Amino acid sequence: MKRVYVGWIVILVLLGLALLAVALTPRWQHTTTPNEQLEQAAKQLLARGAPPEPGQGKLTSNLSRAMRLHMRVIAIFARHEHEHIGGPEQLKRRAQEQAEHQALAKLAADYNGVAAVVEVSASASPGSVIRAKVTTFPTTIIYGADRRELWRHEGEVEMAQVRAQLAALGIKPGPKAGAAGGSR
Repeated sequence: MKRVYVGWIVILVLLGLALLAVALTPRWQHTTTPNEQLEQAAKQLLARGAPPEPGQGKLTSNLSRAMRLHMRVIAIFARHEHEHIGGPEQLKRRAQEQAEHQALAKLAADYNGVAAVVEVSASASPGSVIRAKVTTFPTTIIYGADRRELWRHEGEVEMAQVRAQLAALGIKPGPKAGAAGGSR
């Protein structure tokens, strides 16, 4: 009879130690899977509201939606982590980002109906960064309508170089952009 009680006591002690070990495991040791990262990114996008529809002459941030439309996609992956910088450096970086954003918006307007221009933030959409195998920021990728990668450039790139590459791939600006001199 004593042996039965001792056996149960040992089992309960071991179970208690296992539960204690699980409870004391720090949360930072839990690694998220790519699927969990995608779910988190989707929840963040839904919380912020839907971005503009890709391919409508507007700059968008939803790469997966643009890919589902079976259009050509010009994706620019950027890391926006300048919030920790203070003073003039932060103002300078924000002004630079605003100029880049305006250039991308012009590119989106010029290629309206021909290609979707997508600006992907690494912090807001880590799943897209993982799927595209982006290791350097910024990275510019041109995808075909069949979702194949046609061109990739890692590092800073001039819009003139992107436009030249689009022309080399046979991707011409939309009809309205050509009349308005959008081939600069």
